[in-house]
Amino acid sequence: MTLHILTNEQLIEAYQKAKIDPKIDDEFIELLYDEIKQRNLEHLVKTKNHP
Repeated sequence: MTLHILTNEQLIEAYQKAKIDPKIDDEFIELLYDEIKQRNLEHLVKTKNHP
């Protein structure tokens, strides 16, 4: 998957939306969060339910 083409803001927004959408697969949410961790952006994620 080519998540690296997303800006930091797009990545965080996608993660936050995916966390509240019951149709989004948990595996995809993990991929998004892994990319967030890789970019050291965990402190910017403002959700209560981190994986």
